[in-house]
Order: sequence, then C-alpha cells, then structure tokens
Amino acid sequence: MVFSSEGFYLAVTTDDLEVKSVNTWYMQVDWEGKAHDKPITCVAFTDDTRFMMSLCEDMSYKFIPNIRAPGIMRSVF
Repeated sequence: MVFSSEGFYLAVTTDDLEVKSVNTWYMQVDWEGKAHDKPITCVAFTDDTRFMMSLCEDMSYKFIPNIRAPGIMRSVF
C-alpha cells in the first residue's frame, strides 16, 4: 500500500488481485477493481494523484484513473 503525496488517498492491493483507492478524507473506497491476473508487486500514484499505477510480477503494468475528491479539495489540489 502507498499514500498519495498529499495524503488524501491510499492505494491498496489485495490477495484477490484487486487494487483499491481509499479516500482517507471521507474514509471510503472510491475505486476498486481487478487489475491483473497474477500477483501485484507494486502500486504507486502519479505526482498529481490523478492515476495509480500497478505493476504485476510478470512486469506488466496498468494505469488506473483515481477519482478525485469533490468540492473544495478539487480546487486546492
């Protein structure tokens, strides 16, 4: 798991090969889905937190859009 640079999101990988984006501001899962068919070795956010990148053990990767917080948080970041 990894926190975004501003600390409002947490990217989590699970044993069932899913990636989840947890919004720590609202304490809810904003996005979840199966990213790969093999175990995920790494997950990270882009600098602007608009995307997550997951890396599989066979070196395949996916960019996953991250849902941004509504309202004032969007104008700040």
